[in-house]
Amino acid sequence: MPDSLEHFRDLFELDPQGQPLAYYPDVRRHVAEMSADLEAARLITYRSAWLSDTKGPTAETTAALYRAKYTVGEAVSRITRTALTLGGAHSIFKTSRLELLFRDGALGPLHPPPSGFCLHNMGLYELGIDPADVLPPMKPA
Repeated sequence: MPDSLEHFRDLFELDPQGQPLAYYPDVRRHVAEMSADLEAARLITYRSAWLSDTKGPTAETTAALYRAKYTVGEAVSRITRTALTLGGAHSIFKTSRLELLFRDGALGPLHPPPSGFCLHNMGLYELGIDPADVLPPMKPA
């Protein structure tokens, strides 16, 4: 198992019938989804860091940073939710490392800048709209 999913290793121990959970097709599918989410988030983060290092503070770099923040926040939330589901009831106890990761992961999209703000700014960049031309959401017309 890759080091990136090491925290979830205890989820794949023996089930009550004596067969490792990794042998169940649905478990393997969920692990594959977690792996794909993790790798996508990692690569988007690397790209945004590379743009920041090579191009400096440009509109493209800012959009890439918002894209990375949004993608990582959503991926962490999905990964930890899936791992908690695979872990079953014993993984929700306060002493479980997975429970802590789930609580932290669920809040990822809310940490500044929040996902909605990231999406708003990414949309402006992708459509080539000057932010000064857009009315604030609560300003009367």
